[in-house]
Amino acid sequence: MVEGQVQLEPDLKQRSQLEDTQKELKYMLDRQKQKLERARERETRLTTELQAEQGGLNELEGRLDALEREIQIEIDRQRSTTQDRIHKE
Repeated sequence: MVEGQVQLEPDLKQRSQLEDTQKELKYMLDRQKQKLERARERETRLTTELQAEQGGLNELEGRLDALEREIQIEIDRQRSTTQDRIHKE
């Protein structure tokens, strides 16, 4: 849009201002593209880190579940042993 206006502008002063505006817009666009690229890279990195942390959490939850089952088995075994003793007396 600005490029077309620059080419069609007969007034040299106005053409110069349009060229400056065009350069500024291109610069701003390039900066936004760079920001977007950095944001995408950061998102990818954070997603990878999140997946690793979730894997670790899943492992810990599995270990905790196993410990809880072992504790419950031990509690049940001790109750059974206690009840057997009571019945024998």
